[in-house]
Amino acid sequence: MSSSTNIFKSPRHLVFRHGQRLLRSLNEGDNASTGLAPGEELLHSFYLPGLQTGSHTISVVQSINAGESKTLASQQKFNVVGPRFALPDNAIHSSYPPQGYQEMVECLPHVIFNDATFPWERVGSYNAENPHPPDYDRNRTPWLAVLSFTQDELKLPPAAMDPNTGIFTKVKGLEKGAVQGPTFSINMSVSQISNIQQTVSPVTYDETVDGAATSDMLLLPRALFTSLFSKYDPNGKPDASAPYVYHHRYLAHKRDINNQGMALSAAASEDDTGSFGVIFSHRSGPVDITAPTPVYVHLISIEGIEQMTPWPIADGTAYVAVSSLYSWSYLCLPPDTPTIRDEFVGLGDSVSLLSPTMDTKNPLFAKPGGPEILSRLQAGFTISRYRLQTGEQTACLIRGPFVPTQDPPGPPPSWWPSTSLTGTDLQILDQGVGIMDITYSAAWQLGRTMAIADQAFVAALGNVRKYINDNSRAIAQANALKETGMYKSREELLSSLPHTVESLQGLHKKKNLTKPNSMLHRWFRPVVKPLDMSYHGDTLAPYLAETPNQAAMDVSSTPDKNDPTKPSNPSVPYDEYNTPFSVDWVLVLRWVLDRLFFHSVPAHYLLTDASHLPPESLKFFRVDTKWTDAMIDGALSLGNHFYQQSDPDRDAIKAAIERYKTTPNSVLKYPPPLPKYGCFVRSALITKFPDIIVGIGPTAPAPTDAPILLGHEIIDPGTMLCLFSSMPSKDTWNVLTFTQPPHQQTFIAADHITGPTAQTIKAEEGITTIPADTIVMEYRRAYTIPDPSKVDDHHTIPLTGTYSWTMDETGASPMYVWTQKDPKTGAPYDVRTLLMDNLAPNYLTQLQAQMDKAWFDDSTATSALMAWQQNDPSYSLTINLSGSTMDFQPEIRSILPTRPSEARKPVPEKTCSTPPQFTTPVKHIKPVDRNSGEYSHPVLTVPPHRNAFRAIPLDRKEIGIGFPTKPVFQYTFSPTSSPAVFPSPGTIPMGGVAQDILFTIRLTDHAGSWPLSQIWISIPYGVPPTPGQPGQIYTLTNAPPTGAYMLSNLRFNPLISRSDDTNSLVIRLLPRSTNGYVPAAACNELNFVLTGVQVNTSSIQPYYVAPVITEYYTNQRNFPATGTPIMQLVTAT
Repeated sequence: MSSSTNIFKSPRHLVFRHGQRLLRSLNEGDNASTGLAPGEELLHSFYLPGLQTGSHTISVVQSINAGESKTLASQQKFNVVGPRFALPDNAIHSSYPPQGYQEMVECLPHVIFNDATFPWERVGSYNAENPHPPDYDRNRTPWLAVLSFTQDELKLPPAAMDPNTGIFTKVKGLEKGAVQGPTFSINMSVSQISNIQQTVSPVTYDETVDGAATSDMLLLPRALFTSLFSKYDPNGKPDASAPYVYHHRYLAHKRDINNQGMALSAAASEDDTGSFGVIFSHRSGPVDITAPTPVYVHLISIEGIEQMTPWPIADGTAYVAVSSLYSWSYLCLPPDTPTIRDEFVGLGDSVSLLSPTMDTKNPLFAKPGGPEILSRLQAGFTISRYRLQTGEQTACLIRGPFVPTQDPPGPPPSWWPSTSLTGTDLQILDQGVGIMDITYSAAWQLGRTMAIADQAFVAALGNVRKYINDNSRAIAQANALKETGMYKSREELLSSLPHTVESLQGLHKKKNLTKPNSMLHRWFRPVVKPLDMSYHGDTLAPYLAETPNQAAMDVSSTPDKNDPTKPSNPSVPYDEYNTPFSVDWVLVLRWVLDRLFFHSVPAHYLLTDASHLPPESLKFFRVDTKWTDAMIDGALSLGNHFYQQSDPDRDAIKAAIERYKTTPNSVLKYPPPLPKYGCFVRSALITKFPDIIVGIGPTAPAPTDAPILLGHEIIDPGTMLCLFSSMPSKDTWNVLTFTQPPHQQTFIAADHITGPTAQTIKAEEGITTIPADTIVMEYRRAYTIPDPSKVDDHHTIPLTGTYSWTMDETGASPMYVWTQKDPKTGAPYDVRTLLMDNLAPNYLTQLQAQMDKAWFDDSTATSALMAWQQNDPSYSLTINLSGSTMDFQPEIRSILPTRPSEARKPVPEKTCSTPPQFTTPVKHIKPVDRNSGEYSHPVLTVPPHRNAFRAIPLDRKEIGIGFPTKPVFQYTFSPTSSPAVFPSPGTIPMGGVAQDILFTIRLTDHAGSWPLSQIWISIPYGVPPTPGQPGQIYTLTNAPPTGAYMLSNLRFNPLISRSDDTNSLVIRLLPRSTNGYVPAAACNELNFVLTGVQVNTSSIQPYYVAPVITEYYTNQRNFPATGTPIMQLVTAT
């Protein structure tokens, strides 16, 4: 690759990844992969970092032998610092169940870490360090645990939270009472944990290391904490001699996966493999519920629990405070609720094309025009509000790039523009419904807007345009001069030198110089017709037709092998796998290709209406290439400084891009794939499994073939977009699969767990009743060989027998604890915990007894083995796309292009001292006298709308002659230091220093379509009157204000001047528009500031001034302001 940018962070990373696999297959021995095939995983019991957090000692021994031997030894202690009370940024890849989602009672929540070593960054069990247990080399205890709780287990009673008598009265910062968060944790300083009354904690505080660290603390009831961290004997009885955490060694493992077909993991790595650290809980949801119940999951630190003394915890202790590093909640569902399998089935039943689901029998569709509207909606269109260039609002049809229809057969109509200058000629009038279709016009404007927002792209595009313009002109000039014999290239000049020298040598032998009148003809030179070599001159015009294309092919090519300063000859296109001739072309091409993959395209353009993609649906679509062409055309329209009627430079750039699309890659040997087909998936499954695997069938493309799956992105929580390089067919692919990812598969405590009530299970084998207080599980087959499917046809079938235990069963090693009784109060409480020290050996024993030793040969139960057993079965949804329900129908409708109206001739500029009015167009433009002292304003007609067919505004029921009611503006005046609250009039201080005055103008009613051309505000100069001198209203000093500027509605400019009699200050609000007006409906606010105003003083308090305000409209009308706007002056304080 020629660019230093990380291509695997690109929106096209799947395309590059496929190319990487091809290159690896061609270079044997250059494969850094783990060898995992798609869908495979590799489990490790643990994965320690190079150095765990804590104190370490480094010892150095050096033996010296120089005549005599001497051994030097040295030791040094050092500390490795790691996270303890908070997680680093981006530490968690995902958690399950997702926040706020639903799961069954049997679910064991889990957390997946991006860093595979994170669960073992710190030592979880110091007791296992010395002496080592028998399985120490195969298992290590993590320093974190995932535990789930219900609200009644975590919510502190009001007495404990009381600010006067509660348990936090001695905690600094919580003296006035503590507040539990959404998951019932309390954030506090680590140094204050020991001050919580009736509470003990395994958390220790070291001022030199922890400093002012804070943590979310979880206060667990003493009895529950004791049950969770006690060792159980084979009969299920707790051992109260010491705290115990070593059973957590079975609850954490490292998982390596192949991430092909995954949205998040594939984009986050530069290889096809990903490694994650996984911790799952051994505590299930509540088993006695009959309605959905919130469950709160916490990732807690178990460091230091083994060192807690005394044990059992003293009876006077009510709570144990543990540090929670991450938490969330989900809803635990009672039995007989939908499962993950049911969600997959429901998603498969929703397959359809991307269009709204409508009741076609609705009586509205039977009305005139109803069938036409229905067909447009079914074709993916949305009816939207649209504002015309004249300011009126009407309806329009709009559709995104993803359509449920097929292109009409044949080439596009002859009137369809390949290059647009403004985008308005891409609008289409739909004759069937009489509504304008702005789909492609909106795409053009979107492309232009996105391009403007990318500074690097604009600069690169400008450089590419300059290269094309300069080189095409140079080529055209050279061709024009060659025809006149006035120009030779360097190569031509060098090749003609021998002939020139030969002619000079024989010049004296020829008779041309001895002819009669030879001296006279020597000085005779025929008149040479002058050549206009300017870019738009007549001389170059015939030669400029093809030169932009030639220059574009050069700038988009690779450098010449012999002279890198020149493009290759013959031209070889740059294809991202070779060296570019122009770095600017690299940026332009990459930007365009990313947009063709819809990178950064706003979601409301991709989905124009939410009804197209309802919840729990799978919608397929075809990519509308005319839409993407319009978007790219709009983006490439920037930087056009030479053309008004056409843009050959843009056409040349598009031709170079088209050459890239159709030319096989120089390394991969196939043309670059681009999206042509795709699907949206909106489902809770995407939130639960954001790395859900998307597969292509019946067989995936070989590395030497172009990839089919081009894009796989989570565009919103619960919504996924997939893009494919071709439509389904029997020759390429026609099967699409969605599979749970290996690292995001759920963990379950058992197949079924019941509470006080028996449970009836409906399965394929029939109806089964599970007694109350029973746990039932099947043991999965496990293998120690790489691919068991090659040797065992039953590798997916569980071991023989179903294993179950009941709450009161005796004589068998229990695997699950339902409840315990508080030894202090005798009250029962839920434990809901798997006894991993009993379950793991039992599972290993069954494997050794039933599995062939050649297939399974192991003598130690490990966390990898238990992760395999506790994994919920993986589900996969297969969609067959060869059915007739997924056929795209051609879109047939009656449409007309939008053609420009006949252009009006320009009108003369005119010196205006009065408001401008419409004038009759004349043939020539009269120049303005720039030396005149009067204010000059060019009077222009309103430019015609580009549409030949004018739409009827929605807010008019009928069209009549005349104007609607005049707009009503309200005016207030106040100093900027104390703005008035609209619509109350403000008060302006008199005297003092110069001040800034805020003029607030707001439209209150009757906007209509009146074209506002300007507003005049006249305020008198002079000294206000004294008592007994009525009638004078002078208010401002003769010193003029320093300036004026708009605060809102930049469609206007405020200009200040004196009146003709110099007795008044005149402020004119003039439109910036070349139309000479702005629709009143667009003038909701016209606020501006008059700066540096000196206000005279008066003894009359308050003193009122009425400015003279006139509003002008282009319909040859002017009106005074509605009401009597008043300026209220008061003495400055």
